[in-house]
Amino acid sequence: MTEAETKTADLIASAAEATAGTVRSEAVATRQMIASPVTEAAADIGVIGLAVMGENLILNMASRGYTVAAFNRTASRVDEFVAGRARGLTILGADDLPTFISLLKSPRKVMLMVKAGPPVDAFIDMLAPLLERGDIIIDGGNTHFPDTVRRERALAEHGILFVGAGVSGGEEER
Repeated sequence: MTEAETKTADLIASAAEATAGTVRSEAVATRQMIASPVTEAAADIGVIGLAVMGENLILNMASRGYTVAAFNRTASRVDEFVAGRARGLTILGADDLPTFISLLKSPRKVMLMVKAGPPVDAFIDMLAPLLERGDIIIDGGNTHFPDTVRRERALAEHGILFVGAGVSGGEEER
């Protein structure tokens, strides 16, 4: 091998090592970002539920300049979303509800993008103790209106506001 060929081979090897190191560093930084709690409330709104509608709503909000906290009952979905489609955007993932709530600016605004019915009640039951007077829960599912009225009345007793927004019909089955 000539001296020029040796230098070229060394240059290529160095570039390959640098690229591999960068990829490893970015992967570690992404895991640390997901695993490390944010120490101050930074999110304008939080969305619970990372199915088709929830993910796309979060991406839409972030594209409009909002910082959005994301939570899903399956923590791995949050990690995948933050490291994937949400990478580099103003989206903060949380693996548990107390962390999720701590990411939100006051008054806290939480949008539920979960299946209508018992799942909405279950999340409200888990959220209510973590919220304060003046905080807002928005139900984005197509809930039957008597359930919305019941939830609004129950939360009003604690000073928590409730909005039945009905923006999601869920994913279309094929």
